[in-house]
Amino acid sequence: MSKYQELAKALWPEASDVRGDGRFAAVHSCDGTTTVELHQTARAAMASGGPQRHELVLDE
Repeated sequence: MSKYQELAKALWPEASDVRGDGRFAAVHSCDGTTTVELHQTARAAMASGGPQRHELVLDE
């Protein structure tokens, strides 16, 4: 599991699924289920159609 996936799971513990890898997250909620898609670019996250988009920043 990548650091971005670990961070996404910590930020959205209610998410039933965290998929992909990258520092840009598209968060989807449908019928009470939250999923998080991680992308390498902001453009890809925006194109995924998620209503909520976030940049995940890790303090290395």
